[in-house]
Amino acid sequence: MKLILLGQPRTGTHTLWKFLSSHKDITGSRVKETIYSGKWKYFPKNYLEWFDIKKYSKYLIDGSPNMYMHPNVIEKLHNIFYIKTIYHIRNPFDRIYSTIKQTIFTFACGGYSIFPSFIKCSYASEEEGRKHKDDLWSYGIISNWIKERLIIDRHKIIDFIPNLLDSDKISNASKYSDEIYLDRFDKLDMEKIFNFLDLESIKGFKGLDTLPQKNMQDIWYNLPPEINVKREVDLFWEENREKINQIILDDLKKIRHLIDIEDWINECKT
Repeated sequence: MKLILLGQPRTGTHTLWKFLSSHKDITGSRVKETIYSGKWKYFPKNYLEWFDIKKYSKYLIDGSPNMYMHPNVIEKLHNIFYIKTIYHIRNPFDRIYSTIKQTIFTFACGGYSIFPSFIKCSYASEEEGRKHKDDLWSYGIISNWIKERLIIDRHKIIDFIPNLLDSDKISNASKYSDEIYLDRFDKLDMEKIFNFLDLESIKGFKGLDTLPQKNMQDIWYNLPPEINVKREVDLFWEENREKINQIILDDLKKIRHLIDIEDWINECKT
């Protein structure tokens, strides 16, 4: 059987996973991001439990956007499936900015025990963090415990950026995919994607701007002043613009032979 994998986070993977899963010849995973499930420790034995496979399914699609950060996982998948990867490259300035905002919020509210180097969050215990995470998503509010426990060191965010770049991910995607469709996020063309999959196209795609993140964005922009994510990221961006430009430029030069991104390269130079 063939397996469809998607690219980087913050590149419309939720929309693509949901829309492609509606095709009669594609079976989507029951959860978008299987890689974050506890069942991965039993991989590959239980992987197919995430799919309600139909007899006529030509493809499975897994919406996990971080697969290519885990070569050991993708290698196991490649030993089992014929893999087709749909990888959209988003302007790295936009994607990195968006990812950092999401990372700060997710780790601050998620009750995780391991944080990126630029986030410090002192829970009394991991159980306490998870309890407050449940409260947060149950009531849609930011409680005082976050104000007291979250510390953002924006000076260390710069060390996190290399984890978000495309060149290594594309290299892994090419290595472990049987076929790869590479295109720009801002030039998404569903007809080309269906041609790549050799499937009859279906109607109803409304564009990537329909990504169902409104509730998350409402929370980001209504955080208490003490943990204003947008403010912290904007300050970081302003203080480190020259370094960010150089990091992104060096990475874009590694993939410019694969796709036309000269406008992004020029943006780094200005």
